[in-house]
Amino acid sequence: MPEIRITYGKHAFSWTATEEEAAGLLAYQRERATQLGDPDAVLNTMVEHAPALLDGNPNEKGCAMEMLTAWALNLSTQQPERPGRVIDYLPAYDFAITIEQAAKGVIRAALEAKLRDEIAGSA
Repeated sequence: MPEIRITYGKHAFSWTATEEEAAGLLAYQRERATQLGDPDAVLNTMVEHAPALLDGNPNEKGCAMEMLTAWALNLSTQQPERPGRVIDYLPAYDFAITIEQAAKGVIRAALEAKLRDEIAGSA
């Protein structure tokens, strides 16, 4: 089952679900974001404000984690040999994403992709 680990400052969490659930989460979050404007811009703005939500009550934290996961699913793989988005590679890869900067409209994130067989074989 696909896993995405997201680290953002002092916050870290893992999201594990089926490929279908990933597609559903991404579609739902983008639909919600579209109600506020350009979905990419809205999700990026939410990423900037996510630390405050992650420190909030459990409901806010859960919503922030879902939004960050959707943002991560739509993130470019940043790999010429694997062009596309994270969600495109969930059948075979797990991802670790570290958000290094998210301020003033600039988001910088490091992404690591590992074949699921490599992860299982190293355990």
